[in-house]
Amino acid sequence: MQAFAVESEGQIYASATRPSSPRRRRRTNTPTYTVRHGPRGERLVEHRPGSEKDFYVTRTDYDAAIKALAQTATPDVRFDQLHKAFLAAGGSPTKSAYPLRVVLRYLRNHQPPLVMRRGGGYSLTAKTKEFRQEAERLWDRGCE
Repeated sequence: MQAFAVESEGQIYASATRPSSPRRRRRTNTPTYTVRHGPRGERLVEHRPGSEKDFYVTRTDYDAAIKALAQTATPDVRFDQLHKAFLAAGGSPTKSAYPLRVVLRYLRNHQPPLVMRRGGGYSLTAKTKEFRQEAERLWDRGCE
């Protein structure tokens, strides 16, 4: 699609600038992740630029998410099935399911991604054993 600029005399010229795509805008708002030690244990913290509230995920919820992903490791597993496995693995039953959502974003933002989203489902990018090992290393690296 080409954008046009209108001169005062009514002539139309092709503009050199294009409106930014939603994909480009999302990249500038990429969340950052750290693992913090606190009085209630280690927690994965997701900070989103422009947001006043950080999201915290306990180690228990992180481990439950990793276990659920490993158990449901079929291509394009749907979120509801993944969420049921997360709860069965000991994950927190929050109304918004934000602990699972944060872990999914964390694993998708890692380079290279450990999880990918395609067609409304989630898939591992490695075999189950390697996925578990890398997810454990990822948590440990965040603690350093």
